[in-house]
Amino acid sequence: MEDHRLVLSEFQDNLKNERKTLFQNDFQYHMTQESCDTLQNMQKLIAGYEELYHKPPVAGSKVLLLFGLLQGLFVAIDCLYTIGRSTSLNKMMININQNIVLREIKHIRNDIVGHPSYRYYEDNVVGFCALDIENLIEDELVYDSVVYVDHTIKTTKHRVKMLEVIKQYYQESNEVLSQTLQFFKMKQSKSTLNLSFEVNHLAELFMSGTKDHAMLDTIEEHFKAGLHLKKDSNHRVIWRIRLIRYLFSQAKNDYIDYLTILEMYKLYSLLYHFEKEINPDCVFRFIRFVPNPEFILLKNRIKKTKKRHYDPSYLHDNSHPLYQSNFEALLKQHSEDRNTDHLREWIHKQLQENNRDMMYLIGSELKLK
Repeated sequence: MEDHRLVLSEFQDNLKNERKTLFQNDFQYHMTQESCDTLQNMQKLIAGYEELYHKPPVAGSKVLLLFGLLQGLFVAIDCLYTIGRSTSLNKMMININQNIVLREIKHIRNDIVGHPSYRYYEDNVVGFCALDIENLIEDELVYDSVVYVDHTIKTTKHRVKMLEVIKQYYQESNEVLSQTLQFFKMKQSKSTLNLSFEVNHLAELFMSGTKDHAMLDTIEEHFKAGLHLKKDSNHRVIWRIRLIRYLFSQAKNDYIDYLTILEMYKLYSLLYHFEKEINPDCVFRFIRFVPNPEFILLKNRIKKTKKRHYDPSYLHDNSHPLYQSNFEALLKQHSEDRNTDHLREWIHKQLQENNRDMMYLIGSELKLK
């Protein structure tokens, strides 16, 4: 907690000192400061939990602690996103979903605190949460999520160590604040990275048939050095670079080629918007490419289908409890579409292999924006 207190204090001091440089108006400044104040309140909430979680529970006190902690974490993560929006970085510095522990929090919070008695998952699928109060031992949260699918009751047991969740929250929060602080310093000194140009060149080489692993490695190294990132950083730019490296390792086909150039475009866009905040004269230049026609056809089918048996808004979310069944329902509902047979067969194969990185890439292209 002490590390978090120090980095948050430094962050707020920098906001005050460079208020006119960093913010377009007073509203954005006050919004950011209020988010920081909420993060300070979260420190107090966590301190209270850590002091009391192991004590013999008074009736209801354990549940109150858990409800408060889960809601507090949900709000704190939202504040980190608000800091990104109000400082013109949007989601540039935040990639909570790549933290295996934290990415479950939104689902756990919705199960336990948000909608415990009637939880909506997808069309015609509802469920509820059964909190096991008798087994709330030490910092462990135990509950069942229960759904009714195809006339069958399905129960999934969840065990969550809240102290580990707190540890991961502090780790990610520190990284977000430290990286944003570094961006502020770069903006003040007008020191940019000029890496978007390199990504466009990487894409040009790929479109001509070359996978330049060395160039991809260099882009990653320069970005980490520029923002003082750790080797295992989950920064959104580093995450997209890892996805491209993963796609480079896959057997070549039209779908892989399309997903690769699409991921390069997303990486370019991230870096371009980052660099434009420092140098407003940046011009958007990325090699032209043609979308895969089968992906376009399937996306159009999804958009035009009114009575869906799946939820297209979380096709990219492989941490969702019903992520796999959601994709299976999509493939089944559109099984009569002969124009997308080959693509659906390929997607089904990736789903059977439980290839989560690939399914994220596929889902993020098919989901409704």
